[in-house]
Amino acid sequence: MKKQIKLFCVCCVLLVWAAFLTACGRQEHQRGIDGCVYEGELLTDTAQWGINIKNNNDWLYYVDYGTLYRIPLEEGGMPGKTGRTRVPGTEGMLDYAVDAESSVYCYRAARNERNSGTVELEGGTLTRYDEDGSVEYSLSLEGRHAVYARLSAVPGLLAAGGNRVFLLMGDEILAVDGEGKLIGEADVSGIRPNDDDYSRERLLEGEDGRVYYLTESLDQNTCRIYELVQEGSSFSPRILSMKGLDGKDLITGSFHGSGRGMLYSGRNGILYCYIPAEDTWKELLRWGDSNLDRSVGEVGWLSEDRLFAAYRDEGYGNDVYLLERKGTDEIPERQELLLACWDSCSEKLEDAVRRFNRESELYHVTVHVYEDETWLDAKLVSSNPPDMLELLTLNVEKYGGKQLLENLDTYLDGSSKLRREDFLEKPLERYIIDGRLVGIPSEFVCTTLVGDPSETGIQAGWTLEDLMALTEKFPGRKLSKRDFLWNLENFCGDYIMDTFIDEESGTCHFDSEEFRELIQWLGAYSVNRTQQDTFGEEERPLFYEIAVCNIFDYLRHVSRSGEDVASVGYPSADGSPRYGIGAFNAVGIVSKSRHKDGAWQFIESFLSQGEAGCDALASMPVRKDLLEDVLEYAVTPEYWMHEGKIEQGQDGNPLTKPKWSMRYEDLSGEMVEASYDYATEEETAGLLELISQAKSKSVDDLQAHVMSIIAQEAESFFSGGKSMEEVSKIIQNRVSVMVQENW
Repeated sequence: MKKQIKLFCVCCVLLVWAAFLTACGRQEHQRGIDGCVYEGELLTDTAQWGINIKNNNDWLYYVDYGTLYRIPLEEGGMPGKTGRTRVPGTEGMLDYAVDAESSVYCYRAARNERNSGTVELEGGTLTRYDEDGSVEYSLSLEGRHAVYARLSAVPGLLAAGGNRVFLLMGDEILAVDGEGKLIGEADVSGIRPNDDDYSRERLLEGEDGRVYYLTESLDQNTCRIYELVQEGSSFSPRILSMKGLDGKDLITGSFHGSGRGMLYSGRNGILYCYIPAEDTWKELLRWGDSNLDRSVGEVGWLSEDRLFAAYRDEGYGNDVYLLERKGTDEIPERQELLLACWDSCSEKLEDAVRRFNRESELYHVTVHVYEDETWLDAKLVSSNPPDMLELLTLNVEKYGGKQLLENLDTYLDGSSKLRREDFLEKPLERYIIDGRLVGIPSEFVCTTLVGDPSETGIQAGWTLEDLMALTEKFPGRKLSKRDFLWNLENFCGDYIMDTFIDEESGTCHFDSEEFRELIQWLGAYSVNRTQQDTFGEEERPLFYEIAVCNIFDYLRHVSRSGEDVASVGYPSADGSPRYGIGAFNAVGIVSKSRHKDGAWQFIESFLSQGEAGCDALASMPVRKDLLEDVLEYAVTPEYWMHEGKIEQGQDGNPLTKPKWSMRYEDLSGEMVEASYDYATEEETAGLLELISQAKSKSVDDLQAHVMSIIAQEAESFFSGGKSMEEVSKIIQNRVSVMVQENW
């Protein structure tokens, strides 16, 4: 009996523990943060709203062409529907602030643009208006001036804090009381950012009347926030610890002031709020949970449970969303799918996630941005892995080779929307591991080498021997602006694999004079021989790598490059033309996912929708039908029309409109403008031929590792630590082991 009771207790414990683990898994994938979701609702008639949006308990304010407008806030912080009202006396201001009593502070000053690109503000006034527009005080700032690296549309020169207002004036921050008296200053001369285009400084409002000073320096990749703390008749900047945002690249996100608290929107798609009592930043919401873009323009609190988020659209209008906090038990239950993305998520994928989440009644995709590969390694083999993985160059082979990713051919076979033959084969090659298709990219670009035709010739298709002969003619010139490893992979990779490795017998021949001479030659013509993945300062190398992202790039870099530039591609073992190719936005399904059908529904939705991009900056689509649309657009002329008729030129031919125009820097550093009306059938056929001759730089996992070993060991020769004979023997041993393991 005791054994039965003991066995029953053990089973109960195991069941409780299993339930706990299951609950933890659900919680980690669950939509929302701390059991809450902020549902977004697009407000109507916000296109006319301006920028620099602020609010108190009664009004929402914004600036439109230098004039302040306001909209009443109804109970709970909902913007009213009575329309906007101009705030009297606010015309021509540089910045403004509002307090809890609806007093408005406006700053005006003479603005001078310096030749150096900086902005100087001189004199001016600080004026306070009451709610009905009457002037309460006007403080003269005569004799004062300030210089800034730049002033944005939301300058952050003013911030209200309790019964005071703070004004950023260059090296000083002025504190003015409710009577218009200067009650103190904060000296920030020692903490201001550099005076250049990559710096920014501004004031931010926080809860309980706190005011902060933010400095950002892009060139130094630093971001600091100071609270302005009163000490007698002066104020001192006290730096915040930024706890909770440790290790994040703060420059790539955006800070926002709000009377209810300071906010930070990070590139990981999470909005944080600052907790002053703990001097820490806490996760508030995930933009993807609200089906909103992480690249928010402005955000702030309207009430305890409501926020606003403003996005600037291409037509320079505003899309403003009202975000209302709800418990996860208040929203429709859906299966949560986790999409893991390293460092950030591309805009194309984010758009696809938002669209899928709006349309699907069964699933909701949450994007998780990770910055530590060990996290992903552990999660993929755990009982609760991500459902999908955005595939990058480095992890396609790593995870595909271990069969941690599903074979998508199986899903294509059962799809009613997509087929394998719908996609170009070349961009897929990078994602075929051991005969299994682990990802399908949505777009791609090609690359080619270009040079001076008088030096390199004009014909694509050449060998490593041709390259060596070319360097003998120009002994003082480097091959490219890239380092030894890049040159090794792009100029010598295929040759080394064909010449020094016999995969059929599993043998290598790196301990040879031919190989040693090759490495010494390549080192002599590389800009940097000891550091990998760097650009050098070589002004005029023999070759430049150029991206062919679309038909426009093909025209300006290949078919119509002129007499000074020739596209010659990369050398190949047999002398045939070869180009590079890179694809993007491929998503794989994790083999241990519990929601594979939902993951495929997302991938299928992402790949089956969309229109072909025909602008000068768009990448090429992997889907054949979309690429055909792009090329059809490219060869179809558009004409200037007048009174319903095609205009004729002086030669009697129809006048065509330019389809693509762009200013760019050519190989000599000169700014030039390229403008093309349309492409010919021969040129579109040439682009397709280039694509057919493209090869991923690292299709073969073995080749990628061999190149890495050679570059690592060659460093000790170039730095003088070992002889070339010693280095070649080490390479021989290391690569032999690898080849034998793969043989």
